[in-house]
Amino acid sequence: MPMATKVFALIVGIDDYPSAPLAGCLNDARRMLDFLQKDPSLEVHALTLYDKEAQKPAVIEALRHHLGRAQAGEAALFYFSGHGAQEWADPQAWPTESDRCLESIACYDPAGQASLLADKELRFLIHEIAAGPPEAPKAAPPHILTIFDCCHSGDNTRSVAFQEKEPAIRQRRFTHVFPQRPWEGFIFSSQFSQGDFASAAIADLLPEGAHVQLAAALDHQPALEIGGEGLFTKNLLAVLERSGSGIAYASLHSLVSNYIRHQYQQNPQLYVQGGGAEMMFSGFLGKPVESDGRLRGQVLYSKAEGWLLDAGAMQGLSRDAKLRLDLGGGQHAEPKIRELKPDVAFLEIDMDIRSQMDKAEAYPCEISASYPLRLWLRPEKDGGAVLKTLTVELEKQPGRLQLTEFEAEADYVLHLREGYCFISPPFEHHYPLTALVYLPQEAAGLPAALATLMRYLEHIANWEFVRRLHNASVRLFAKPPIKAEIFYEKAGQWHLLPYQEKGAAVEAAALYWKEQQQTYGLRLKIELTNQFDRDLYYSLLFLTINFESNAGLMEKPVDVLKKGETRTVFAHRGGVIPFNLEQQILDFNQPQTHLWFQLLVSTQNDIEVARLTLPELAPPPSRMRKRAIPLDEETVAEANPNDWTTQLIQLSIKNPRFEQDKKPEDILKAIISEQKS
Repeated sequence: MPMATKVFALIVGIDDYPSAPLAGCLNDARRMLDFLQKDPSLEVHALTLYDKEAQKPAVIEALRHHLGRAQAGEAALFYFSGHGAQEWADPQAWPTESDRCLESIACYDPAGQASLLADKELRFLIHEIAAGPPEAPKAAPPHILTIFDCCHSGDNTRSVAFQEKEPAIRQRRFTHVFPQRPWEGFIFSSQFSQGDFASAAIADLLPEGAHVQLAAALDHQPALEIGGEGLFTKNLLAVLERSGSGIAYASLHSLVSNYIRHQYQQNPQLYVQGGGAEMMFSGFLGKPVESDGRLRGQVLYSKAEGWLLDAGAMQGLSRDAKLRLDLGGGQHAEPKIRELKPDVAFLEIDMDIRSQMDKAEAYPCEISASYPLRLWLRPEKDGGAVLKTLTVELEKQPGRLQLTEFEAEADYVLHLREGYCFISPPFEHHYPLTALVYLPQEAAGLPAALATLMRYLEHIANWEFVRRLHNASVRLFAKPPIKAEIFYEKAGQWHLLPYQEKGAAVEAAALYWKEQQQTYGLRLKIELTNQFDRDLYYSLLFLTINFESNAGLMEKPVDVLKKGETRTVFAHRGGVIPFNLEQQILDFNQPQTHLWFQLLVSTQNDIEVARLTLPELAPPPSRMRKRAIPLDEETVAEANPNDWTTQLIQLSIKNPRFEQDKKPEDILKAIISEQKS
């Protein structure tokens, strides 16, 4: 049996607020604790704070000295069920708060006064859990998960007006904004002044500890309590119990969200804070993942809408998409799409099939790819039996991977050379885009190597989907609703980057040598202006040549841009986006690299960022490995009133060291020789 994961859990539940009592929070907290303790794969070290025990000093002490005990390879869980609140933000210290409020959780106070722990304070404490105190720093952070079943939890803290559907519904929130607190009321006031935050980026003063956050609702929504149970906690535990908790966070969020949001005006949120996109696809509390949830959707039952698929037009579906529903026991069905929304599809399923389906279950569903990845397998003289095996394996793949007859029709080319397989762009046969995969002639080792290669190709297919994503049925947006302007720094001056229809090119002279990183750098700024006639929801993903798709430039994965408003991307980190020229561009003497920004815009809050983010693939062999955008690097229609669209921005960045006469085939030959040795 594998060793159990050690989990330090802080479970907080508060019903007995003197001024505004709740009824289901203690029940939520106890059910969460019971679920954790019954899981044989977890070694749970739990501390509970219920009602009067959960005063602010006790919560802070428990975060620091109980969850702070978690080390690398272990997990720390902070679960909170109670009231969420908002308090007016000091505009001098917190100028980037668009609603001028801090989101907070409400601790117990015997006098019935506001005893709030703000999102900024939680950020400060979570970094301590991740990094350790200055006198005893940790070698590596533990796996950290926070779960908030309270209003305003989309910003770390149970609040949108709703139609009451059941008499026992109540909102876990206070109905007013609390006054701005004096600076000395913040737990970090002795370390920082208001002026510090006015003159420096928040990330420089309060760095984020890498963690996953599951929240009951958007930062302006209520978290509902029905019949003495929190709606979010009830559905979260139901999905975890059915999946055996061997489920990725992205899939967990998708299932819980679709159970809730089609019946109530509550949208659960998933954020990765301070870490890479790969954390979204890690397992609950760091457990192994049985399925990453990205290649197949899930079909589940909604009381309000019937059977639905947890993917929609924004995930590439069309009305005539082919679906293959796995009913278990070798049985399958092919439902039709009845109604297509940006983030969900409502299904028509034959009556005889529906009668066999359990409304409490979620069923896997294969989805035909809207943007298949076209591959050309280059004939190689030394391919032999491995080449035939690879061809058969590719022909078995679903519609997302398609072999083409001619190189000119392909998106990518597969090569077999001296036992290694690698992927290149068409007609660039000496430039590998990913790590080389050794395909042994021996049958015993071949399946594992083929599985690695297929994983690379599936990943690239997902990345290409994000890059090509668009809405073919745009109704409202005759022109791009958000104006995006990109600036680059050269010789200490900022310049607007002229943008043409096919992208923009940054001259080599704008790049500068970074001695510490041993590469060339570039500093960018992006300003977004809402030029539409109403407020818009948006998200910005950056995509790199190492097949990364990441929303890390935004403090919140999805935010609101008000009508006429201009906002600087990455403002919470000072607004300057650092870029590093990738090592393979230097190693393989490429004339330029590329960087893409995919801007998703909608009139509704229906953008599902978790499904569109991807970690990097392993790049080709090189002396060093560096990320293109190092997020942790220091930086100074009337008939259809709702719509969504995308705006793809492509940058070409010239290589200052490009040598016209240097032959890439010689470089590749040397690298393969090094790999073999």
